[in-house]
Amino acid sequence: MIFGVIALLFLIFLAVPVLKLFGKSFLDNGITTGFYTSVLHSNGFGRALGNSFRVSAAAAVLATTIAFVIAYAIHYTRIARPLARRARRQQCDGHDAGGL
Repeated sequence: MIFGVIALLFLIFLAVPVLKLFGKSFLDNGITTGFYTSVLHSNGFGRALGNSFRVSAAAAVLATTIAFVIAYAIHYTRIARPLARRARRQQCDGHDAGGL
């Protein structure tokens, strides 16, 4: 049920407006690719695209490194044991672990 509500909200507030804008980007007194041609041939486009890829790569490396350190710490230390004990205790009591 909740998945359907979230999917509907996604469609209403994100997908539909993006698709409308994409469709309108091809219209200028008829169907054209002139807007895209002018952007792709502009002077700063290649540099901006390269910067975007560099920032994306740096963010991916940083996120992967942080995730690895956290996963390593949880697996090889006693950090998560209090949470695991609490989850087991709640399961034994017949309660849901609440995502732990």
